[in-house]
Amino acid sequence: MKNLLLSEIAFQNDLSDDRKLIAIQGKIYDVSDFLSVHPGGDGTIRTLLGRDATVEYNGIHGQDDHRVYFKRMCCGAVITPVFDSESFHLKWKDLSAALDESVAMINIFSLETEVFSKNCFRIERDDWSAFKENMLLEFSGRFQSAYIPHLVKSAHGFMPKDLRSRLSGSPLMVSAVDEKTCTDYLNLLRELLMENLMCMHAEIRRLEDFAIGYAQG
Repeated sequence: MKNLLLSEIAFQNDLSDDRKLIAIQGKIYDVSDFLSVHPGGDGTIRTLLGRDATVEYNGIHGQDDHRVYFKRMCCGAVITPVFDSESFHLKWKDLSAALDESVAMINIFSLETEVFSKNCFRIERDDWSAFKENMLLEFSGRFQSAYIPHLVKSAHGFMPKDLRSRLSGSPLMVSAVDEKTCTDYLNLLRELLMENLMCMHAEIRRLEDFAIGYAQG
């Protein structure tokens, strides 16, 4: 059993195959082995990895008793920093919300690119070209409507100058929707999303160093 801050749980969510953690009602659960056997599929849980899933869990299982089953996956408890300054506390809440949004975007990115790659980067068939072209267009739209705005918003407060310049200097896909362009964007966005997460994590951990104590959630 190990007690962790939510910021520490979030930072472990790195698109890798390491253990997968979520928090529910102040407890930390390792759901690595549960993903493949979850009756509702792994997608639902994967969107919540590295995050507090209490609201989502209660919305589905609020009237059920899963405590016995989940007890086997419990590996620790969430701790919350206690500050002697209200301004520090409010800043910590704002940073925590931003960090959670960043983790959520990474989770969604992981799911979407997995589906995209599985369906687009494959052997061509005569009846596949039109569908593939539409999928490339749809995904390029996702770059511009979701991921780029998220990074731009975060860049104002968290990204260092060199990261901001890389983001502003990257061309937006408009008509070029070929595989190479999409692949380049996937790699760029993956890198930027992770760098953004690291920047925010460093910021919130600096603030948590000023905590005068910790309360168990």
